[in-house]
Amino acid sequence: MLEGFAYCQMIYDDQRRPVNWVFLAVNKAFGTLTGLGDVAGRRGSEVMPGIHQANPELLETYGRVAAGGGAEAFESFVVPLGRWLSISVFSPAPDHFVAVFEDVTQRRQNEERLAAYQQQLRLLGSKLASAEENERRRIAADLHDNVVQSLAAASLRLQTVGAGDLAPAAAASFSEALRLLHQAVQDTRSLMFELCPPPLYELGLEAALEWLVEKVGKSTAWRDPGRRAGAGPTGRRGPGHPVPGGPRVAAEHRQARPAGKAAVSFRRQGDGVRIEVRDDGRGFSPQGATAGRGLGGFGLFEVRERLDYIGGSLQIESPAEGGPRRCCWRPCRRPKKE
Repeated sequence: MLEGFAYCQMIYDDQRRPVNWVFLAVNKAFGTLTGLGDVAGRRGSEVMPGIHQANPELLETYGRVAAGGGAEAFESFVVPLGRWLSISVFSPAPDHFVAVFEDVTQRRQNEERLAAYQQQLRLLGSKLASAEENERRRIAADLHDNVVQSLAAASLRLQTVGAGDLAPAAAASFSEALRLLHQAVQDTRSLMFELCPPPLYELGLEAALEWLVEKVGKSTAWRDPGRRAGAGPTGRRGPGHPVPGGPRVAAEHRQARPAGKAAVSFRRQGDGVRIEVRDDGRGFSPQGATAGRGLGGFGLFEVRERLDYIGGSLQIESPAEGGPRRCCWRPCRRPKKE
């Protein structure tokens, strides 16, 4: 056998509680994997001093299997050996057990390195997102304080001149230039709004979602069928009710039908928030979407990673017929410390 093999007998105290075990027989691989030799007839605590204190789960598992039969499998870092072992244990006879094991130290170390690397990537992604957000706000502030002010001042000065003081040909050009200045001011303000949406910072997440749904609806020539007198900008009727939205809101997979329908709902659930987006698009592979492949981008992959960083989760359901349903659940708690 390439795996280590140990046939042992359990030792009990007066109350039939397992306190130790004695090695009856081991194979050659046992010594190769553990570095221990001449163990037959010796107790576990003698062969590996401190084993019961460092790894109490071994004595507990071996005692349970030896007393009740059956079989169990587990992995444990055996402190006296300084190694990770994958152990399968069964009982061939009352008060006896057999442990078959292999050294999985290299695999566990690789897994730990991979987990640490993934955590570093998440921290880097979070820092990049934070830096991006700060840069957006800085650019928006610069546009407001410099570009918009300069354009507005130029427009005011031109208005003091007046087209009536110019020749007809020049007056037409003057009026067009003034119109273009006004348009430049409006376009710059719209760009500022895109870079740093005031609803998100001033009114919160729920209001920002309603604003986003309305904005996307306008950009896709979509009309809110649920709007009514006295309703909000998206026709919302109360907590937990759907907020209709344009196809692009729900269909990041780029395969939604142009005339499709979408709905966004926002509700508090316990101490968290649940956001759900539904549409009747063509659907896609949820696995490929969150892995960042097959869709030409990393949108949903990034969403999942950001939610995971703050302690939330992303759930995607895409039925065989009809569009996907995406559910984002974000507990209201502080982000993980960097």
